[in-house]
Amino acid sequence: MSDLSCQLNSLYAQVPATRCAGSGDCCVLTDEEFDNYYATMFPLYRAEYANIVAYVEAEFSSERSGELLAIIEERPRRCPFLGPDHGCTIYPVRPLICRTYAVMNHQTIGAEAERNRGAVQGALQRATGRTAGRGRGDA
Repeated sequence: MSDLSCQLNSLYAQVPATRCAGSGDCCVLTDEEFDNYYATMFPLYRAEYANIVAYVEAEFSSERSGELLAIIEERPRRCPFLGPDHGCTIYPVRPLICRTYAVMNHQTIGAEAERNRGAVQGALQRATGRTAGRGRGDA
């Protein structure tokens, strides 16, 4: 496990535990959500993206990982990692937004983001030698 993965897991361990219902409802946008500019897996921190890429490259066939990593659609209606059985195919490395679905409200998410603001960016910098910007999807 990479240093980045270890640090993200340490942060994730502080999130209240949840159990996936396996319905896939949270991974697919309704028409109303899509029309109101909701997005699946957003925000997705760069450190989380790097962690997901490493997992996909290690755990999926080269053909499937190539398909997943070639996706450029900014707001897919369906999470590309939602499996045919409605389970998350990247569950061990799912991002914070997925881990907090239906667990935390805007106030508690904001407080946790503020409390851990430097931790995710620091982990990314240590893992890649680069600093995270504040572009689309960064926090």
